Amino acid sequence: MRAVKEIFMLLIKKMPAVTVLPLLLLFSGCAGWGEEKSEVLIGVLAPAQGGNAKAAEQVIKGIGIAADGVNNSGGVEGRRIKLEVIRYKNPRQAVRDFDRLADSGAAAVIGTYSSEEVTPLKSAANRRKLLLVLPMASSDELTERTDYVVRNCYNDTLQSRALMYYARYLKDKKRLGVLVNLDEGAVFARDIAYKAAQCFNDYGGTVAGMAGFREKDRSFAGPLKKLMDKNIDILLLPAYPECAGKIIAEARKLGYTGMIISPDSVSEKAFFEALPENAGEVYFSSPYSQDYLTENTANFRTIMRRNEITSPGDGEAQGYDALNLIAAALQADDAPYKAIRKLNHHAGASGPVIMREDGNADHMIFINKIEYGKDGKASPKLELGVDPLLLRDVTIDKKE
Repeated sequence: MRAVKEIFMLLIKKMPAVTVLPLLLLFSGCAGWGEEKSEVLIGVLAPAQGGNAKAAEQVIKGIGIAADGVNNSGGVEGRRIKLEVIRYKNPRQAVRDFDRLADSGAAAVIGTYSSEEVTPLKSAANRRKLLLVLPMASSDELTERTDYVVRNCYNDTLQSRALMYYARYLKDKKRLGVLVNLDEGAVFARDIAYKAAQCFNDYGGTVAGMAGFREKDRSFAGPLKKLMDKNIDILLLPAYPECAGKIIAEARKLGYTGMIISPDSVSEKAFFEALPENAGEVYFSSPYSQDYLTENTANFRTIMRRNEITSPGDGEAQGYDALNLIAAALQADDAPYKAIRKLNHHAGASGPVIMREDGNADHMIFINKIEYGKDGKASPKLELGVDPLLLRDVTIDKKE
């Protein structure tokens, strides 16, 4: 556009005044003529209430710090990033807020937090043809049949493969018991339960049994005993932090001494605080680990400390990467929703992130073990970083 303006100005200098005046009046009415936007608007939608509201604030912190970094480095082709954070109370409001951001000229929207909360935004992104980036929502269906929704976290299928790969091949577990969350809103937990069970079976293990529970149950002894009677050596526990801690405590009281493994839904401080004094062999996955050290992850932690965040977690890391991926896409020649899918080696806060043409991301999956310090407090220790490319090519054992 700038070159066109320069050519136009050179031409009108050679024209008579009687010809120039009408042309100036004509072009003065064109939107954006003579000025360029000094800002690029990026919207952020997050729940205002509910169990994920607090976790969403961590994502927002990461987004904000990344935006400051981009702006301090010259912005997006000279334009500053302007964030508009909107906290919604329900899915309908979230869709209205998405439309408002689209009407305001947003270049992209970051949607947090869970798959259940951002699902209504998928149809809005398709309708408005506006890029929607998901830092934490892992449901496979969110990126299917859409050109406008991408995620910078792994999906449920990859996470399930990582959990069961670790359990089956590296821990040599043979008989899996699965707890299934029957609560209406526990879509993620059920999805992981069934996908992981299928993976364990595909990897040559035996799914010994599945048992349902609800998070408000006073006791979980019934489903736990049902699975323990199947002589399981590993328990898959897809639950949310506080409930997961209660179930683990009750399982140990009942005498279950085997391995327990959970997805990243427990990767929060509330989980560690809810664990019993001796939780035994407990593992969980996460998209970020303080123990995974590379030059880029070290730089991320330094930046977080400068912003008074001494122990960044999954939310800050995923939010940070989401904003930086959008900024990179906005500097490409292609439309942002197309360009972001072509970022095949982004140096992320938690390791390399390879964006895929199908809207998903090849992202490191960390397996952590619960350990106890001298103060008796539980904390995670990195056991393994699983390369997603390995999971796509893993050899499957066939049962005899």
